[in-house]
Amino acid sequence: ANSRRDYPQDGPQRYLLVDSEILLAYLTASAGWQVNRHWRLGVSLQNAMIKALFSQVIESSSNAAFGPLHPVVRENPDQQALVTANVHQYFNPTGILGVAYEPNDSWELGLSLRPPIFVDVKGRAKVEFGKDLAALDPQVIDDSARIRLNLPLEVRSGIRYVKRAPDRSEVWDVEFDVNAEFWAVNERYLVTINGPIQLKVPEE
Repeated sequence: ANSRRDYPQDGPQRYLLVDSEILLAYLTASAGWQVNRHWRLGVSLQNAMIKALFSQVIESSSNAAFGPLHPVVRENPDQQALVTANVHQYFNPTGILGVAYEPNDSWELGLSLRPPIFVDVKGRAKVEFGKDLAALDPQVIDDSARIRLNLPLEVRSGIRYVKRAPDRSEVWDVEFDVNAEFWAVNERYLVTINGPIQLKVPEE
């Protein structure tokens, strides 16, 4: 799965988000059990592999070189920096439980659930400084970064009708599925950069 959001770097939303992308893949091993004529159960063991990128603009509301900044100055791109966190985590165990019910030869119903899991994704951050800040020769002391988020509950359900021939072979079928991923439960992502930023202050 791939979730992508991309906004202008100079847009009014830049202090919240400029770019975000989450790549999510699952390694899966599954097994099923035919309980009886009508019921089937299934289980999948999965490993979620995540690679994520988030970027936003930060402002220098004050610094040692310029002192407290006027609000107009704070809107100046030369006084801002673009921070991009590029992180990954390739071991996040999870799974799926599923059940299928076949009341007769014509109808089948199914339901599966993947529970929500918390992930702590680590990597590196890149900081691109505006002109005024870059003139101070800034140094990121520790560029390690982490993003904490919840992978949501996923629910999949379906119903299938099968038209069969007298020998019970399938002639045609129609199926209706509903898949829900509750990403809206994530009210926020916590993005952390460990290191401070050092500026070289010009001497008087």
